[in-house]
Amino acid sequence: TKTLAQEGRSRNIRVNAVAPGAGTAMTATIMPADLVEAWKPDYVAPFIVMLSHEQVPCTGRIFECGGGWAGEVKYTRARGLFLDVGDPR
Repeated sequence: TKTLAQEGRSRNIRVNAVAPGAGTAMTATIMPADLVEAWKPDYVAPFIVMLSHEQVPCTGRIFECGGGWAGEVKYTRARGLFLDVGDPR
């Protein structure tokens, strides 16, 4: 999303990604039936409409959305560690 957002900026094109969550036939295999029924895909649509507006204030972002809730996803990386893999030759 960041690369596409940068490329589209000069043409006033905004690019964002959404990871939607909803009760569907697929999620019904792992979620309780009452949650599948209550967690409607319709609750994702208003957020998509907002992101589709020509004056949306963000670009290059990733969002989670479901059940009437939406939030921006932020990625971080821990310091990490090196494993002793022996002689690399």
